[in-house]
Amino acid sequence: MLDAEAIERTAHRLADAHITARPLAGMEALGSDAPTTADEGYAVQSRLRAITGTTVGAWKVGATSDAAQAVLGVDAPFLGGIGTTRIVPSGHEFVVDEWFAGNPAIEIEVGLRPTTDLTEVPDEALELANLVEVIPCIEIVDSRFGAIIGLPGPCLIADNGVASALVVGEVLDLDAEAVRKLGSMSVRLVIDGRDPIEGTASMALGHPLRALATAAQTAINLNRPIRAGEVVSTGTCTGLTPVEHGLTVTGSVGSASVAASFV
Repeated sequence: MLDAEAIERTAHRLADAHITARPLAGMEALGSDAPTTADEGYAVQSRLRAITGTTVGAWKVGATSDAAQAVLGVDAPFLGGIGTTRIVPSGHEFVVDEWFAGNPAIEIEVGLRPTTDLTEVPDEALELANLVEVIPCIEIVDSRFGAIIGLPGPCLIADNGVASALVVGEVLDLDAEAVRKLGSMSVRLVIDGRDPIEGTASMALGHPLRALATAAQTAINLNRPIRAGEVVSTGTCTGLTPVEHGLTVTGSVGSASVAASFV
């Protein structure tokens, strides 16, 4: 079990990697200070945000499919917080070497923005349909360890859930009934104008509202409930695409789109 001093050391190491954009040489760089449980990971994550002065404006839910959990070596979804300064509108151009520490990748996701604080979670996740707006998002994942694949779950959590930035599009015009049916909505990714990669919103735990419910309960357990207006990016629907210099991507959720470029 990591004590408070070890948690502090690990958080400072990750903060330095984030600030300097110079990743650690894998989890081995932490030695015995590497977190080994989810609770330790979340303790480091919380201190990391405090040290970097991060004000959370959005959340990401990671590993919301069996395939993602297998690739990342975890057995449950996890949560990460995205700072307000790293939430940008559609069309943003990222300077890769200034924004990211490791090897960033993008995911097209369904964003859900609650209209009220989520201080309790209903027994049936679909009941949340009355409490959210739906927004297409590009989540950019990046690891202060220099890599994502191969990291144990507690290190992924400590590394802010490998959340780095979020690009948000325009709100879809959906009523609550349409939000309940969101699982069947098409999600697409187009890279540099090539043929699209297609999926559906159901790839996020079967329905994005289930991913939101999972995130909301985790946040409650961490004594920091998700607040009204904080977008929750509910999990990849098109897989993980590595970022390269010169890359332009466009994503869509239903009829709404979101775009970003990388230089």
